[in-house]
Amino acid sequence: LIRSGLVRGIKYPQHKIVILGVYDGSSFPGTDKLSMAVQPKAIEFLKAMKQLYNDWTVIFEGDRLFNQSFLADSQTVVDSLICVVLSVAENEQQRRFRERGSNQPEAFIRGRRTKISRICAAFEHQIWYNESSWDMKKNTKQLAGLCGAGK
Repeated sequence: LIRSGLVRGIKYPQHKIVILGVYDGSSFPGTDKLSMAVQPKAIEFLKAMKQLYNDWTVIFEGDRLFNQSFLADSQTVVDSLICVVLSVAENEQQRRFRERGSNQPEAFIRGRRTKISRICAAFEHQIWYNESSWDMKKNTKQLAGLCGAGK
């Protein structure tokens, strides 16, 4: 595990990968578990990673870090920034919300859609469909390929 100030994550040295966030089996794992003030510390972390482990891959997601300002700042630090947006049909998204007992207001969900649209307009990105367990497996393999973990 990584604990560097406000930055938390998991390190996989055998694959040279760091995944930022807290993954403890609770609801809304990932960067949602990090402080709202994590963004400047995460940029410092990326700078340190570039100096010490330039051939490693750092993965992040979620509102704390997947935003225009963090992506723009990241581009000034890293050699390569790949934005992946997972897409799911509205009916499947609603089914998943019901399944996990989500109580996120519709206004919040609309806000996330707007945010992602703006990120897609501002940054080069890939859209990966995430409709089924087959898609999830395919996406996992694609991510491993991007990280060089399949080598």
